[in-house]
Amino acid sequence: MTSNEHKLHEAQSTCEPYGITIVQGIADVLEIQGTNPQAIAMSKAEQAFSALGKTVLVNDSSWAIDALKGFPGAYMHDINQWFSPDDFLALMCDRKNRRVALIDTIVQLGHAGCHIFTQQTEGYITDEVRGISGPSSDRIIVLGDRHDRTIAERRESGEVASRGVVELWTKFCKFVVRNA
Repeated sequence: MTSNEHKLHEAQSTCEPYGITIVQGIADVLEIQGTNPQAIAMSKAEQAFSALGKTVLVNDSSWAIDALKGFPGAYMHDINQWFSPDDFLALMCDRKNRRVALIDTIVQLGHAGCHIFTQQTEGYITDEVRGISGPSSDRIIVLGDRHDRTIAERRESGEVASRGVVELWTKFCKFVVRNA
């Protein structure tokens, strides 16, 4: 369950070769606030499972900027609505450490039980805005150690945001295939 079209597409394109079809579900859930990405994703999964009555997948992301002591954490969705790319860059203007980590969590919850998958992808914040589409952070964050393009630039050229996202969904798919 996600309302993010990019996340949905990345999940579908990664899972399809494994014969797994991902369908977007809509459920009204309250996002708990906190610093534990797995607890937030689990809460969403429990609410979605209760509302839909069938197995659900929830994909949730948390961001940690080293120089800002882990900010914004699970609040990136809201921060992206408040901050422009230039606002992010202003926060980082005197910072030498530009490291950022994306912590992605998938929770599969159904009658057969619960499984949690996580992946941390390292990256950095650029010195300038690059790319024109997507959330503010997408235009100033580069993910992965072999890339020099922002998330926005990668998506604008038809690529996934990062290999870490593909690796996470691949972990999930291999689990499903093994346990089918």
